[in-house]
Amino acid sequence: SYSPKADEGQETENKGSYEINYFYNGAINTVAGFFSPNRQVPSPGIFGNIPTGTWRTLLFRPAQSFHMGGTTHFGATSPKDIYLLDFFHMPVIEPYAISEPFSTAGKINMNAQLVPFSGYLTRETALRAVLASTRLTAISPTVAAAKQRAYSSNVTNTSQTRYPLNIDQTLLGFRDRYTSASNPQVFLSEAEICDLDLIPDSVANRANLSTFWTTNRATGDNARERPYALLLPRLTTKSNSYTVHVTAQALAPGPGVVGWQEGRGKVLSEWRGGITIERYVDPNDARFTGGSAPNFLSGTQPVGPYFRFRVLGTRRFNP
Repeated sequence: SYSPKADEGQETENKGSYEINYFYNGAINTVAGFFSPNRQVPSPGIFGNIPTGTWRTLLFRPAQSFHMGGTTHFGATSPKDIYLLDFFHMPVIEPYAISEPFSTAGKINMNAQLVPFSGYLTRETALRAVLASTRLTAISPTVAAAKQRAYSSNVTNTSQTRYPLNIDQTLLGFRDRYTSASNPQVFLSEAEICDLDLIPDSVANRANLSTFWTTNRATGDNARERPYALLLPRLTTKSNSYTVHVTAQALAPGPGVVGWQEGRGKVLSEWRGGITIERYVDPNDARFTGGSAPNFLSGTQPVGPYFRFRVLGTRRFNP
C-alpha cells in the first residue's frame, strides 16, 4: 500500500533502555500506549503518497524553492491540491469519542488572533500545545548513507533525524496571515496548514530554513508532508463552541420622553456575564429523512440552515 501508518510515538522502552520508534537499528518492543485507534489513517494527508500520474503525487506541504518541485510545483497551481482535503473529515476519538456529526469539538482553531484587535489580543496557547507534540523528519545525505536513524542523541552511534519545532518561529507564519499589509486574511480551511512552513528547533530563524533543507536534502517528499498529515485532524477554522460576553440593561425613558435620551432616562437594572453556547447538527432531525433530505454532496447545499444551538453554561460577572 502507498498509505503508511500513522505516527506511533517518539520512543519505546525495551528492557529498561531508551530506544527509538522507527529509526533505531536494534530490536524494538513497541509500547501499546503509543498506538491510537485510527493509527492506520491519521488524516487524508496521507493521500499525498499516492501517485496521480507518472510518479507525480499530490502536494500537501508548502511549495518552496528548497523542496522538490520548487515554487512552481504542479500541485501549487490554482486550485491547489490542499483543497482536496476539505472533502474529508477526521473525528476526534481520543481520549474518548469527542466528535459529533458536523462537530469540531476537540480541535484547535487556527485563527488565533481576535479580530479586530490588531494583533495585541491572541489565543495561541492551544496552537502551541498541538505544535509541541509535532516532530519533523529530516535526513542529510551523510546520515542516509550511514543508515543511522534516531530521534535522540541519547542513543549511541546515531544522528538526529527527528526534530521538535521552533514554535515561536513557526507561529510567525500564522501571524503573517493576519497582518499582511497587502492582503490580511483569516484561515478559511484547516488544509491551509499545508501552506505554512514548520521550523525545526535547530533553526534559530525561519530565514535560515532554506539552509536546513539544503543540508537535509535526502529527506523524501512523503517525510516532508508527514507532519502536516498529523497536524491536519487536530485543527479547525470553524469552532462549534463560543462564549458570548454580554452587558444587558433594562432602561426606562424620562417623564414625557419618547424613546431613550441619554441623561434623561434611567437604568433600572443591569446584567453582565458570559454565555457559552454550542452549535450542532442533530442527526435525528426530521429534515434529514424522506425524499426531501438535503444533498450536502451537491456542493450547493449549505449546512448552515440545519445548525441548532444550545446553552452549555452561564456565568454572571459580579462585580
